[in-house]
Amino acid sequence: MRTGYSRFPVRGPGGVFMGYLHVKDVLELEFPERAVPQRVWHPIETLRAELPLDDALTAMRRAASHLAAVADASGTVLGLVALEDVLEKLVGEVHDPAHRGGARDRVAEPRGEAAPAPSEEERAMVG
Repeated sequence: MRTGYSRFPVRGPGGVFMGYLHVKDVLELEFPERAVPQRVWHPIETLRAELPLDDALTAMRRAASHLAAVADASGTVLGLVALEDVLEKLVGEVHDPAHRGGARDRVAEPRGEAAPAPSEEERAMVG
């Protein structure tokens, strides 16, 4: 299955973001037909929606997270943002040689549009 994305959010009960998976980590699993073990998940940082972009970049770098949830003042998650999107807003287009054929390494577009909901197959992969 091709999606153009390399990182996929992991959601728990009630839709809470628990972390994210990178496709290369999943491809290296010994038993790919089983649920992905939590030890493979990457942590997902939660950022306040009003946080300035440069502070968001600092927080994501400190957490070593390429993907973050964005929440309002009440803690409600509004969407996801990729580190690359934050960088592009700060410095302009990031040209990554790993992006072949226009595929983007992102989960959310800079306008804050969320990635498509995971398919049944993707949900089954993460348990």
